[in-house]
Amino acid sequence: MTHTTHRGDDVHTVEAAIRDDGWQPIKTAPKDGTRVLIVISGVNRPVLAYFNGAGWSTYDGNDWSGRFVTYWVALPPLPTTPP
Repeated sequence: MTHTTHRGDDVHTVEAAIRDDGWQPIKTAPKDGTRVLIVISGVNRPVLAYFNGAGWSTYDGNDWSGRFVTYWVALPPLPTTPP
């Protein structure tokens, strides 16, 4: 999901592209228990999670302890019309 290179300009370009898609640095994530999608370093998919007051808890049953959470994005609103 995120590819980081070691050249300074490339890092800023990648981060800007992610923010344009709605992904934000994890330091800006809500800390009130709101469910969001997060990016965990080394994981190639977004993970549904919430901040539990001490760290990030996920709903996927995996133990992600020791991994860095880098980005987050809000969940889209639920549909308002029936299928």
